[in-house]
Amino acid sequence: MDIQTSPYKEILTDKPPEREQGIATEFYLDRPPVPLFQPKMPSKDCCKSTQIYEGDHELFNFDEEVEPMLNVLCSKTLEQAQMEVLEETELEIIKSQQKEYEEIVNAELIIAQRYEAQDQRHKEEIMRRAVQDKARKEEKKQAHMKMNARQVTKNYLAGMHEEAMRELSAMGVLVAPKTRHMEEQVMPWLLDRICDFLKEDEATIQGSSGVVDDGITCASNSHAATIKAKYDAIK
Repeated sequence: MDIQTSPYKEILTDKPPEREQGIATEFYLDRPPVPLFQPKMPSKDCCKSTQIYEGDHELFNFDEEVEPMLNVLCSKTLEQAQMEVLEETELEIIKSQQKEYEEIVNAELIIAQRYEAQDQRHKEEIMRRAVQDKARKEEKKQAHMKMNARQVTKNYLAGMHEEAMRELSAMGVLVAPKTRHMEEQVMPWLLDRICDFLKEDEATIQGSSGVVDDGITCASNSHAATIKAKYDAIK
């Protein structure tokens, strides 16, 4: 602890140095001089006398007994004054120490508050980073799910497109104009002509078959008649 002291020593004694100093008072002309105090002497009837015997032990001798009392009073006064000065000095030291302690406490409190604020900022930064990381993972997950859904949809739609094209082709929706003309006009006409041709061919075949059958029947009858005639001739 740094304590500033005087560069000289002060010697404390029981009797401080004394000196006489005269002062000049202002002389007031407008004020009359103060009359001298002349006490009124009592009458002789009221005067009392005291008989003092030499060597009386109860008699107070001022010249001999006042000096020790004054020494005691002065020493006690100086001691009390010294104690008061020391107490004031001690109080000043205590106040300065208390002020220094308060400054240290305030500085430590400021440092603690700064550390607490820094710790709070670190916690908030950690929480913010955690939220950002969670949001980033969620966004990445959503993007991955979208990509998978897009790929699955693309594959499904690709097969569906081919299937739809096949279905439409089978239903005759997606047919070329020439093919449609061929199927709707030429092919029915051709089928009708073929059917007519087949009917005519069938009628021709039936007529030829009837002629052949008639010829065979006539030949069979003629042959049977010839054979019968020979049998009859033989008989």
